[in-house]
Amino acid sequence: MCVAICGAAVARSQAAAQGVVQTVTVHGAGLEGNLLGVTADRPVTVYLPPGYNDTTTRYPVVVMLHALGGSDVFFVGSYGFFGGPGQPDFNLRVLADRLITEGTIQPMILVMPDASTPYGACFYANSPVCGNWDDFITDDLVAYVDTHFRTLARPESRAVAGVDVGGYGALVLAMEHPDVYGAAYAVAPLNAAFVDPASNSLYSPDAFAMMEPDRALGLSPSGYMDRAQLGMAAIASPDPERPPYYVDLPVEDVDGQLRQIDAVWQRWRAHTPVQMLPTYSSNLRKLRALGIEVGSGDTEGNTLLNVSALDEALTRAGIAHRFGVYQGTFVAAAVERLGSAVLPVLSAALEPGGQ
Repeated sequence: MCVAICGAAVARSQAAAQGVVQTVTVHGAGLEGNLLGVTADRPVTVYLPPGYNDTTTRYPVVVMLHALGGSDVFFVGSYGFFGGPGQPDFNLRVLADRLITEGTIQPMILVMPDASTPYGACFYANSPVCGNWDDFITDDLVAYVDTHFRTLARPESRAVAGVDVGGYGALVLAMEHPDVYGAAYAVAPLNAAFVDPASNSLYSPDAFAMMEPDRALGLSPSGYMDRAQLGMAAIASPDPERPPYYVDLPVEDVDGQLRQIDAVWQRWRAHTPVQMLPTYSSNLRKLRALGIEVGSGDTEGNTLLNVSALDEALTRAGIAHRFGVYQGTFVAAAVERLGSAVLPVLSAALEPGGQ
């Protein structure tokens, strides 16, 4: 009898310790009218911590930004990005439930917007080509979450985190909006700098040359490389008068040879966190925590080299931050890094929930 009763009690306890994942739709006024026709109504996956529906507690929030090619289900196991032979899909709900139950992190609301476009996530910045994603995340999404869920609507209890282009977005949004985000964490942020662009697997002349036939035919971008190129161009060098891609690229074809266009490259460089640092260093000093890390195998697009350059620039500027190099790539290490670093660091930085 005791076995049955105790077993039922344990089952109820385990059920009570589970968070809830739901999907909502958020309209972004700043996304309207973009040249690619990206819809302004965006799916957003929201994780509510265990006990959310049983209390009146208000919770801190972490906005989580997916990688290039992802969507709002990137972190919750439906996308398959982290799956592979012998590897189950990653489920953030299971991870967050465990971390909260163990006391590793405080109960938090995790918000995961769908920022997918034909050019990937367009680096979560404003663009007439892809839409104003900075405005959507910082204005529309934050306002929606604060009015529809029991949040602590203040920067001291709100953070932003991301991987790949989402890591870039987390850095730049925190730089520009310390009045909205009190902490930030970026895993393998793409285009943190442009160190040695000639060797960059995404942006060297050879990389652009590989995509020229598709561009000449007006084909839709389908691979990581061309979406990374066009996504960066959409925020750094948009050109509404130049269909079908509406961007200026930092190379041009001269007698069958691609050569660099310095003026466009300078516009791209100006949009890297390293180059933005002098302007926004005072904002970064307001953050309660700043984490940046990269994998030893995150070499595509010179990510390891560029993130290391950002770490050095932050150190020279005297900006407190956490920096680390993990083994492997962000894809393989994402589950471990989110559980051991990203969520615990942000949880410790944010003011806790309450009435």
